[in-house]
Amino acid sequence: CGLQPQGGGVVQPVLQWGEDAPGYVNPNAPFPHIWAMVLWDVPASGLNNGVSRISNGVWAAQGDQIANSASFNSGFWTQTASVISGQATGASTSTNITANQYFHDDAAHDGGANFFLCESELDGQQTNQWNFPVLFTDIFIRAKNSNGVQALCASARPFSDGNGFANMTGFSMFDANTCHFASLVLTPP
Repeated sequence: CGLQPQGGGVVQPVLQWGEDAPGYVNPNAPFPHIWAMVLWDVPASGLNNGVSRISNGVWAAQGDQIANSASFNSGFWTQTASVISGQATGASTSTNITANQYFHDDAAHDGGANFFLCESELDGQQTNQWNFPVLFTDIFIRAKNSNGVQALCASARPFSDGNGFANMTGFSMFDANTCHFASLVLTPP
């Protein structure tokens, strides 16, 4: 799931396979190197010479639990991904970008990312090998203020664009600014 400001671009942690990251923080992990958590900062059209910022990857094993966060502070978007349980426990990566280098809209510069986007994006030669669900748990989305937050989060519905299916369940409000979903399941098309 990622944050997409008005005007395009995205701040997005990606659980990926079949595509190499620039490097890995745990290159000697003692399990098969299949899945990697990689943080992407994709610029809006016409910015940063069209070049995405891609973090070093964190190799993760089946069943590992990864905590991701994306936050805005003083003109910068920061992402982190840390393995908090499982075989890769302790491995982490992060990115830090200047908002106006990646995003057009002024709202993106003051933390106004107004889209929370979860998708199962298929890309590459191995797309036919995805035949299992991917489960995310304990998803928290915190807004800058409480205006319309509850109504927006409560409106989340299962969705498919033909490249897989996303279903968020267990909605609740953690506080006036923070939505919580118990789970998100991504399934193949």
